[in-house]
Amino acid sequence: MSSAAASRSLRPVLAITYHSSDDGTIAKSTDSSQLVKSLDQKIKNLPKLLVKPFAVLRSPFTRKGRIATRNLAEEEQKLRQTHHLRRAALRRAKAEERLSRRTAHEMRVLSLAESGAGSSPGSSPPSLALAAARAVEEVAQAEQDLVNKRIEESIAQLNVLRQQQDDMQRCVAEAKEQVTRLQSVLHEHGIQECDLDKPTIPPTPPNTPPPSKYKALDLVPYSDTDSVAESG
Repeated sequence: MSSAAASRSLRPVLAITYHSSDDGTIAKSTDSSQLVKSLDQKIKNLPKLLVKPFAVLRSPFTRKGRIATRNLAEEEQKLRQTHHLRRAALRRAKAEERLSRRTAHEMRVLSLAESGAGSSPGSSPPSLALAAARAVEEVAQAEQDLVNKRIEESIAQLNVLRQQQDDMQRCVAEAKEQVTRLQSVLHEHGIQECDLDKPTIPPTPPNTPPPSKYKALDLVPYSDTDSVAESG
């Protein structure tokens, strides 16, 4: 950081010194420029300050006191948990689809049973009643299977969330340690955090939307009138 840039990054601070006047009273004088120069010199003597972003903190290859093979083993375990969760979600989705099909079949059979006639000439009310009872049983079994699949998915998701919770606790601890380390470096060089001006940071998130590769015309919903107008 240059001398001019360092001076601009410092907030004007009022340095108060005391001296004795001719009549023996104590008077105070101010010298802000001298303090600014002193802080400027201290900033020049600072070592290079490194800050790890959150993406680096959560990386398995930046953990302290662990070898790479152990990090890879932990990442493999996480991937297995995530894969198990996705397979559980797929089984749950298939169970939902099966329940929908069996529910629709039940409605059709109950409708025929209520009318008292089957779709074929050989159908009779007793056979329809038995078919309706079996359809109800299939729906109940499908509903039970869906509940079981949802429980399996919830357990798998809980395991993934527990692992993420442990990872975030570690990241928070390392982030706090990073702040403490930077503050310690400043204190070692005689710089107090209150002496530094707060940087001006743009609002988060930005008020303006990010640039898009799609034009506004591409987002207009399709309608049948458009196709009629084009064909005409």
